[in-house]
Amino acid sequence: MRTCAATPDCDDADACTDEACENGLCAVTTRACVPADECHEGGGCDPATGACVVPKLGQNGVDCLLRATLDGSCAGTAIPRRLRRGLEHRLARARALLVTAASSTGRRAARRNAAAVRLLRRVARRVEGQGARRRIDGGCRERLDRTLQELLAALGQGSRNH
Repeated sequence: MRTCAATPDCDDADACTDEACENGLCAVTTRACVPADECHEGGGCDPATGACVVPKLGQNGVDCLLRATLDGSCAGTAIPRRLRRGLEHRLARARALLVTAASSTGRRAARRNAAAVRLLRRVARRVEGQGARRRIDGGCRERLDRTLQELLAALGQGSRNH
């Protein structure tokens, strides 16, 4: 351990560490980049900026988000039962298509992936419409929309205004 009089004496020029001078000794800790939730992998620290870099959502993350979308985004929020069933059905179908696409190749994989994207866009439109009719709480609608946009981005589709 290095000795120090003040924290600047401990600077190791590594943006991914935090330094402090404690009782005349440098204490250096590595910056932890924790995942946002159970569906995301942990990131790493960018040595140039010190910012956490989160990897793109992979197939397992997409699958996890599809399973957790309604319960995670709208926990404790009442969504009419019929609407919830319809959304759950479409999300489950999109998940099944993506699982099949992951084990397929070529055109078949592309078709399944495209069908899943179409379903996710329909879900996004439905959520937006039901939110406008106040059948879905505003906070729940915003979280669902954010999650659906993340899923579409992970599938390389962006938003395209739903």
